[in-house]
Amino acid sequence: MRAFLAPVMASLLVTPATAQMTPFPATRLKPTTVAAFKNGLAFFICQGQAETSQGAGYLTHIPPAALGTLWVAPTQADLTLDELLATEIPAGQITEVRPVASTSDLLRANLGKRVLLTLDSGKELSGVVRAFGPNPAASPLYLETGEGSGRTYLVFREQDVKQVVFYELPAARLEVPRLPEGTSSGKQPVLRFRTKGASGPVGLSMGYLRGGFGWTPAYRITLEDDKTATIAMQAVVINDAEDLEQAEVFFVVGFPNFTFAQVVSPLSLQQSLTGFLSSLMNRQTDENGNVMSNAIMVQRPAGYRPRPDADDDSAIGGAIEGAAQSEEDLFLYGRQNVTLAKGERAAYQVFSGRVSYEHLYEWEATDTPPVVTYRPRPTPKDPTEPVWHVIRLSNTLKLPWTTAPALVLSGQQPLAQEILDYTPAGAVTNLRLTVATDIRTQRQEQEVKRENDAVTINRTTYSVVTVQGTLKLRNYKSKDVQMVVRREVAGEVLTTTPNAKVERTTEAIQTVNPTSKLTWEFPLKAGEEVTLTYRYKVLVS
Repeated sequence: MRAFLAPVMASLLVTPATAQMTPFPATRLKPTTVAAFKNGLAFFICQGQAETSQGAGYLTHIPPAALGTLWVAPTQADLTLDELLATEIPAGQITEVRPVASTSDLLRANLGKRVLLTLDSGKELSGVVRAFGPNPAASPLYLETGEGSGRTYLVFREQDVKQVVFYELPAARLEVPRLPEGTSSGKQPVLRFRTKGASGPVGLSMGYLRGGFGWTPAYRITLEDDKTATIAMQAVVINDAEDLEQAEVFFVVGFPNFTFAQVVSPLSLQQSLTGFLSSLMNRQTDENGNVMSNAIMVQRPAGYRPRPDADDDSAIGGAIEGAAQSEEDLFLYGRQNVTLAKGERAAYQVFSGRVSYEHLYEWEATDTPPVVTYRPRPTPKDPTEPVWHVIRLSNTLKLPWTTAPALVLSGQQPLAQEILDYTPAGAVTNLRLTVATDIRTQRQEQEVKRENDAVTINRTTYSVVTVQGTLKLRNYKSKDVQMVVRREVAGEVLTTTPNAKVERTTEAIQTVNPTSKLTWEFPLKAGEEVTLTYRYKVLVS
């Protein structure tokens, strides 16, 4: 009986350990497609042929994927993924070859070669470089001198070497062993997969959303003449995520909505259960979230105004450098064959085209506070506001313009830099250039009539005051300009001269005085002075 139990117990003790050490084939999938958002998030798709043993294998790259976005699937229709397990395995060293960058590197790259060393003390030593200690920062250098029984080894610090002379051509590249990226304490995190129906290599696709890869757009607008401009957009890519080689990158325009973008998936092996639950509980629940907190990093929509020449744009067009496509409410600019290492930045031309535009001069006469009854009137500001020279751009390129800085040039001369608002295809947007100092303005408001205790609302009695406003403009330029004047008042507009477009908004809708916006658009000839008048009534208690 004892003779029988001994081999059985030995097999029970040995077999599990042997099975535990049996390695599966390891594969790193290559990123092939990246959809990059302006807020630093990107969706990666990695693909490749994964070696398997009995349908199982390792994926050696676990990304810091957002919760619920890490998916692995076979590319063959007849295969299914049975299990995906995040674990750690012993990490093997990787040999990295890099150019020598110091005297220490040069000596390490030329073991076995005869050298003449000059130390900081001025002493010269001749011999063969044999070995180093493990710490590059303070390692001893072993130099073999003499021959036969007279062979000795001199030991001193690498940093004591002032000059090196080689007796043969030295190597200029150094092999440096290191652990794979993402490993710690000799352990490498991996994803172990098992498939059903696989008998050999398996085509796998892995998709995930992660941070560290984003893009920011920039525009260059060149004014060719008084009606036509060339607009070009480039994408500046920031890659702090992972290496790309010949990948297709999509620059996404739109409002991304990823509720759990800030919660890392448990499969990433980056936190404990307590840490995961804490991050899940503390995520932002604001409906806008982080992805919409900054106008430049996402979008700042421009007010939609149909182009006046929407049916006459056959001569205006554009060229897109890569593919462009629409996915629901997102728009994607595509760029193929992108090679970009982690830590690198790059700029890519996305599109360029000719568009129509017109010069406008805008006066926002809104600094004077409206008449209010529930607080003291603040100290009046300077009654003059700047008149802005703007250009009204028509998007005739049949693709949207995303929110981004825009540099405006006239030939080689820079005119201005301003934010270009998100503009759909077929819409127009205004872009400020500079203050027009040659157009002077004046304005005045005065009470022209008062009816005391004329109206009672909710048991409160109000007087009705009629206010007359005057806006004066004088063009000191030597050319005619197209003016746009806007004025906002708290009250009911009675008359405007000349006729203005009057909009009653819902701002302060609960007050007794409505908010009204007046807009005039008209030509102002060189040297001409124009007076605009308006009259409105306001209730005061």
